[in-house]
Amino acid sequence: MKTCVRCRLILDSLNFTKDRNRRDGLSPYCRSCASILAAEYYQAKPRPVRHPLKSLKRFAPPERFHMLYTPEPNSGCWLWEGRPQGSNGYGRMKVGGHSVPAHRYAYEIHKGQVPVGMQVCHRCDVPLCVNPDHLFLGTGRDNKQDCVAKDRHIYGARHSRAKLTDGAVKAILADRRKHYVIAIQYGVSSSLIGKIKSRKMWRHVNA
Repeated sequence: MKTCVRCRLILDSLNFTKDRNRRDGLSPYCRSCASILAAEYYQAKPRPVRHPLKSLKRFAPPERFHMLYTPEPNSGCWLWEGRPQGSNGYGRMKVGGHSVPAHRYAYEIHKGQVPVGMQVCHRCDVPLCVNPDHLFLGTGRDNKQDCVAKDRHIYGARHSRAKLTDGAVKAILADRRKHYVIAIQYGVSSSLIGKIKSRKMWRHVNA
């Protein structure tokens, strides 16, 4: 067990990222606090990049990689500052004429090739982090399970296209009227009402 110096919660050591510079080998911040601190640091940092991208073309990819991140002192994350992030928030860089995810390239130059069918996942939950100590290999299923375990996945009312709220779903579960009548009230399809009542969708909401 270990106490986070920020939130003061006493947590299992699995909730802390590794830090080889610490005596106990663990970051002083829990994963949740480390993610918050990394995000705050990135937002507060002056935006001009130290090395204009055009001037870096003469460097080999490994050298260029180490010029395009900034270590964040609190969490231990290496925050990517290279090519603009994609819609998923991950950094990218050009290698051999191809654009590749920066964190995947970080893993390959420090730990070796990524086997076919495997993904490079983040222990720190910071998409812009390229610190190889914060990366691990896993299948797509492993990555999804890690996302669900840390409650980072998008579901229910979190989804940008969701028409219902948790409260509305509770009311639907208690409503004994015909499905099509309920559907008209909430502006959704009767099939969705059926899936909610059969617990095929919105299963996280208790009746």
